[in-house]
Amino acid sequence: MMRAIGHHAPRAIGDEAYVAAFDLPRPEATGHDLLVKVHAVSVNPVDLAQYRRGADAAGPPMVLGYDVAGEVVAVGEAASLFKPGDAIFYAGSPTRPGGNAEYQLVDERLAGPKPATLSFANAATVPLAYLTAYEALGDALDAWDGPAGTLLVAGGSGRVAIAAIQIAKALSPHDVIAAAGDARSQQMVRDAGADAVVSYAGKIADQLKAQGLSRPERILSMLTDATSWPGLVGALAPYGAICAIDRGGSIELAPLVAKGGRLVTEGVFNRGLYRRDMIRQHRALGHIGQLIDDRRLQPPPPDMIWPLDADHLTKAHAAMAKRSGPVRIVLTC
Repeated sequence: MMRAIGHHAPRAIGDEAYVAAFDLPRPEATGHDLLVKVHAVSVNPVDLAQYRRGADAAGPPMVLGYDVAGEVVAVGEAASLFKPGDAIFYAGSPTRPGGNAEYQLVDERLAGPKPATLSFANAATVPLAYLTAYEALGDALDAWDGPAGTLLVAGGSGRVAIAAIQIAKALSPHDVIAAAGDARSQQMVRDAGADAVVSYAGKIADQLKAQGLSRPERILSMLTDATSWPGLVGALAPYGAICAIDRGGSIELAPLVAKGGRLVTEGVFNRGLYRRDMIRQHRALGHIGQLIDDRRLQPPPPDMIWPLDADHLTKAHAAMAKRSGPVRIVLTC
């Protein structure tokens, strides 16, 4: 048996038994699965979104947690990438029980070696944000290829935006412009390595022109809705591409078509969900980990580290729901 923190019916944050501790059977690794002793799990917005789904009252509880660092304790008969004792980190798949538990199963092809220079707690903040940024830039936007140009990261100072700026500066030939809101957010993206900063408050194209900056051939957007869309398309260079990582509201494609532009998307869980080319995520995490160990990427440390129990998980969800900006809360066990 193992201890896990989960829920059946979703409740309002602050309600009694928002989540609870359960004794569940310890899973067994088969096929390409790894059985992982969870050491640290980061709380993310995806946890809040997944929480609302709830679980069948007659079945096991829903266990969340999709940013994990831990140690392999057993491997399935088809596994060959890791062995017991290896330290790994991963985002995994929301179609399976998450990491808010003593043990978790993950397909080895979705995991990477934990960076040697990071603690388990620090490593647990990395996979979701850095994988999303890495796949969006490399796979969706082809940012590693072609001549040098301009990349716009339109995401404020959130986790993925910071990761994307760092990765782009490490791997792409492009100048990186960040679009952020208040002065604090603008300073954070400068600290992350952005070459220039524009504000969401005005027309991005006008600000680029005023600063003598080129229109971006590539835009990575964290907020793609009817409000932000005209500014993004207006700033985009002809025949450029916009990658959306969110599920924003309705947008009008005609202005993008008029520029010969492309709209592409990134979903970090899609490889595991559709079981398509999953090994690419293993390789991406390996590359990200090496860049961290080489000091070319510097993930921000957790804001708070608490023990993994029902009270602290509830508190972490409440903190994430109330605060804006990058709230990095890690729970350890």
